[in-house]
Amino acid sequence: MKPMHFGIACILATVFIIAKPQARSVQWYQTTESAQWVEKGTPGMEPATGSASVTVDPGTKYQVIDGFGGCFNELGWDAISQLPDTKREEVFRTIFDPVDGCNFNYCRMMIGSSDFSSAKYGDPTSDDPRWFSLAMTPGDTGMEHFSIERDKKAMIPYIKNAMRYNPELKVWGSPWSPPVWLKRGNNPSYAGGYIDATPVKFRALARYFSRYIQTYRAEGINVIGYHPQNEPGAAGQNYPCCGWEPLQIADFIKNYAVPRLALDGIDAEVWYGSVNKSQWDTWGPPVWDDAALRAACDGYGGQWGGRKLFDDMRANYPDVKLMQTETNCCKYQETPWTYTRETWRMMYEDLTNGVSSYMQWNMVLPQADGSSTSGESSWGWKQTAMVMIDTNTLEVTYMPQMHMVRHFKFVQPGAHRIGVSGSNSILAFQNPDGSIVLVTRGGGSPAIQVGDKQIDPGHLDGYNSIYIQYDATANSERAAYSMRAHKSEAVDALYDLRGRRILQTRGRLHTRAKCTGIAIGANARGLRACLRLR
Repeated sequence: MKPMHFGIACILATVFIIAKPQARSVQWYQTTESAQWVEKGTPGMEPATGSASVTVDPGTKYQVIDGFGGCFNELGWDAISQLPDTKREEVFRTIFDPVDGCNFNYCRMMIGSSDFSSAKYGDPTSDDPRWFSLAMTPGDTGMEHFSIERDKKAMIPYIKNAMRYNPELKVWGSPWSPPVWLKRGNNPSYAGGYIDATPVKFRALARYFSRYIQTYRAEGINVIGYHPQNEPGAAGQNYPCCGWEPLQIADFIKNYAVPRLALDGIDAEVWYGSVNKSQWDTWGPPVWDDAALRAACDGYGGQWGGRKLFDDMRANYPDVKLMQTETNCCKYQETPWTYTRETWRMMYEDLTNGVSSYMQWNMVLPQADGSSTSGESSWGWKQTAMVMIDTNTLEVTYMPQMHMVRHFKFVQPGAHRIGVSGSNSILAFQNPDGSIVLVTRGGGSPAIQVGDKQIDPGHLDGYNSIYIQYDATANSERAAYSMRAHKSEAVDALYDLRGRRILQTRGRLHTRAKCTGIAIGANARGLRACLRLR
């Protein structure tokens, strides 16, 4: 949800500081088919000679990165919870720990049931204990019987265990199906059907999402917002789903979702998603030409079925933030390494097309019978996950996909993707503290120029990450790398000259913290910034 302003002109600034490149450390990790996440030593940085075949340009900035993650589902927790303590801790550390793991910091969860819900946590007297919502009482438009009791058995412990390794974890949710009584027809079900887009039902649904955010935050989980519907273009499935028309989603966000959060005093995001269709004439201009929608919602969320819209969205609506909500999950028939290459291809394309956050699908699954490389949904569809657990032998397999994704661990929230020339297999980022991250696929043995320095890392087999940290105090000659000040713009953080955070807002400033001014000045030690709040 966009920040609300009560007639207050609030001036904020985001200030990034960079010294002339004085490398303090350079780390290089590599993942190949035969050896995953291998530390390759420290490639040196020398003055650039002009002979580099690849140039990284920190002066060319693209989108800001919010984070990387995957999706919490009941079947994942079901598998993890059967492990002995040491193996269970290893799984959480490998996925979420910022130092020793993938540093997942921006994740998705189901609201109610998904096709990876488990009957184990449901009401055994139910017609189908797999499927549920958080508002099971028909006609409960006031959400008097809203409940997360089932989530306390699986979803909440799953997320809280992740937060032990990454307390800054942000979570957003989406329903596969709303409460069935909010669908059209006399006998609606979880599997199939269409939203009843009437004012009464839309007001109830907006209240449903508001209660979801409030109750999860009361549990200590940082739910930052939601997408109204998973796969709104898929209505006739044999798992929880619900069809929406594109303009119905826009109507709900503008006229019900955002006003409800404002009325309840909740600072949260509402995204247009998670879209699984890519017809531009349907999901593009008819929706996004509406300036009121662009002002109300926080961005467009597309999964692998809707990712083809990213390029057009970036070209036609550059003010709309983009999120990849779910990577391709149904490549179980391919070898793990082939699937890893496919995942890299989609990540590379989507990030270069402007997405600010990227979600893997299931992070963990129990192995399907007779398979060491795939899990299975609650209705029998085999899919791939980053971590596979054999619930018979309690063996844990970390898939190559997970190790490839781990190479993005050094990219901090608030980083910019930056320019790369001379290669179509390298992604480059600059973190708020000035450090540079290169993530590559293959690429031979290129000499890489970064600023006025050159790196010759050797042969870049498989997937690589090169993390360059700078000593921000090594040179007293500093400059403002980039600065912008906009009315009422929320900031993630401000940084001092040493790269330390001097203000952390968790992505949003509450409207109660009114800005009285910002002072920016320079002295002999360089640029400084001070944000005054009252």
